[in-house]
Amino acid sequence: MGTVAVTDETFEAEVRQSDIPVVVDFWAEWCGPCKMMAPIFEQAAGQMAPRVLFAKLNTEQSPLTATEFGIRSIPTIAIMESGK
Repeated sequence: MGTVAVTDETFEAEVRQSDIPVVVDFWAEWCGPCKMMAPIFEQAAGQMAPRVLFAKLNTEQSPLTATEFGIRSIPTIAIMESGK
């Protein structure tokens, strides 16, 4: 199992309401460090599934969620459990 792409519209259901911890990668297509980190994130997702969900949120396509969490630089990794 790899990562799950989440958006402003799906963040609530996929991340906040998840029964397991979620590691969220806030990233953007133009971000070089984000691209460098992507294979490591995918590898971790494969190793830790199904105990942990790994989600990727593109900050350019989903700015509301990124703003809500105060994301000012990317890549940013957040670990959420029970919606927090």
